[in-house]
Amino acid sequence: MDTIRLMNMSFYGFHGVTAAEKETGRRFEVDCELKIDVAEPGQTDMLSDTVDYTAVYKSIEKIVAGKAYALTVSRSRGRWEGRPKGQIYGYTIRTDHWRYTEWGGGTYGVELYDHRTDPYEYTNLAAKSGQAGDVARLRKLLVEAKVRAGATRTR
Repeated sequence: MDTIRLMNMSFYGFHGVTAAEKETGRRFEVDCELKIDVAEPGQTDMLSDTVDYTAVYKSIEKIVAGKAYALTVSRSRGRWEGRPKGQIYGYTIRTDHWRYTEWGGGTYGVELYDHRTDPYEYTNLAAKSGQAGDVARLRKLLVEAKVRAGATRTR
């Protein structure tokens, strides 16, 4: 089985739980991973034997930009110990080199990905001691951006 990834697709949608989220909407970033056998298209070199990326993109766009969803998370089996109560807001800042995200002001997680060496974001570098300077610099940029945007959510 082979993997095809469509990364950083951006769509505008009106998803959320609160009235404000549903009314104003926002951009959603979507990554898609397709597990398919590309042996035949590799042999035939025929476009008709492979995946139409435009059709995949349009299908995902129809889902994200279409019907509004509450986007609540549930766990049907077992208990999720230590789970936060209510919504957790994540804020992200990107540079040409990095993507840095904090969940709940960092309380529920921090992510740091190096897009030069890890464009598919397989390795979260946030906890690596060698990245402490990058985390501090990007966190400062994120806080400044949140202040400029008037973002007050801490959870």
